[in-house]
Amino acid sequence: METDFSNEKYYNKLKEVVYIPPSEEDNKPQLLQLENNNKYKDSYFLYLSAFTADLVAFATGCHMAWCSPALAKLQETDPNVNPLGEAVSSIQESWIASLVSLGAAVGPLFIGKLADNLGRKKTLILLSLPMLVAFITLAFSNNITLFYVARFVGGLGVGSSFAILPMYLGEITENHNRGKFGCIMAVFITLGILYPFVVGPLVSLRLFSFSCAIPLMLFLIFFSLFIPESPIFLISNNCSEEAKEALMKLRSKSSSQVENELSAIAKEIEKDKDKKGGIGDLLIVPNLRRGFTVSVGLVALQQFAGINAVQSFMGQIFDASGSEMSTYMSTNLVGVIQVVATFLTSVTVEKLGRKFLLLVSSIGSCAAILILGLYFYLKKSEIYNVDSLFWLPVVSLMIYIVCFNVGLGPLPWAIMGEIFPPNVKSVASALTAFFCFFTSFGVTLGFPILANHLGMAECFWMFGVCCILGSFFVYFVVPETKGKTLSEIQQLLSKN
Repeated sequence: METDFSNEKYYNKLKEVVYIPPSEEDNKPQLLQLENNNKYKDSYFLYLSAFTADLVAFATGCHMAWCSPALAKLQETDPNVNPLGEAVSSIQESWIASLVSLGAAVGPLFIGKLADNLGRKKTLILLSLPMLVAFITLAFSNNITLFYVARFVGGLGVGSSFAILPMYLGEITENHNRGKFGCIMAVFITLGILYPFVVGPLVSLRLFSFSCAIPLMLFLIFFSLFIPESPIFLISNNCSEEAKEALMKLRSKSSSQVENELSAIAKEIEKDKDKKGGIGDLLIVPNLRRGFTVSVGLVALQQFAGINAVQSFMGQIFDASGSEMSTYMSTNLVGVIQVVATFLTSVTVEKLGRKFLLLVSSIGSCAAILILGLYFYLKKSEIYNVDSLFWLPVVSLMIYIVCFNVGLGPLPWAIMGEIFPPNVKSVASALTAFFCFFTSFGVTLGFPILANHLGMAECFWMFGVCCILGSFFVYFVVPETKGKTLSEIQQLLSKN
């Protein structure tokens, strides 16, 4: 049975970008730490700093999933429920859902250079402002044009956060824990996605939108007052004393105990201090070109793995199973599974490695989505009675969600944060984020058209083929970066 994409109910199920996730991580030059990893113990202040910064990631997730409960309310005609006073059309819903992705594609193009000029901390504060303004506008708006503007402006901050937040987290962490803290960022994103699923349907649109702004308010207060700038940025700008103080806080160590790490950072930065770095270097210098290929290839795989399509059809998948579970409960169940799977990645990534988890993720996602496509093909063609397979779509969906979130969701951003030296990190991160969200915008708008012409099953199979190709890409092109220094990673990237 073909999906009617002119039906407004379809757009109610549309949830724009859910990942970008993920997923992201640490943009830190893996310059640090010279001792045995088993002796490391992360300081409480490092966790506090990362968690405070990750409030931006939580807000990013809220922006991504805001449409899920909001569009249902905007379809009502009761002015007490819908501030517009009349139900939105399918076209209006489509623009409200997708404009955040368009803004997210544009934002990184302008924010990347600011991270080098203003610093990671000030840039994070700056990019949180459009997200905050967007939520407040959505809370008090009664005009469709303001909804459009708010979604686009919020998207500017969303895309920028994927370029800058992994950079900051990477630069305050160390070789032995950068993967973990990068994946914790993805945990906050999935928590931010879950929040609208749980709270949005239970309260008014105004209260829901305003509540999404509260984490950003807390971020602006506590991050501004208590959390230090990246030590790597400070050393790059000849602020050695400030860098030492920041490192002492982050490691909870004395001045003499951070000397070795400071020296290691300074030594790595010294190598590239005369290299300005730009787009040309990413395309010409062999190790940078391969690193850029890895970074862009992974976010492309993330988008073409089909996460947006699966979540758009989540209601239909549950309906096909004959389950009596409500849409509210089923959506929340998937949201919880995303959080748990991403959390498991954060606690295993430093043991199992990035490459292994990416391979498990892409192969598992491939198998699950191919089976999901097979079910809908058999159901449409009626060549086999699928009544006895009522459980198959839900099981396939759950396996897909778990597999996607143990690798493809969080790890592309984590690896992006590891493979670029400081002189090209900002431009590489910005271009990767731009490519990711631009691709997401295209997939979100293009998928309904393809599904209408080819069929839902065939589109799921296309996503499965992309996962297969992605597995080969991960195996042959993506290096294992677990526990390696920046120099070691650059050596790996320089090999043919």
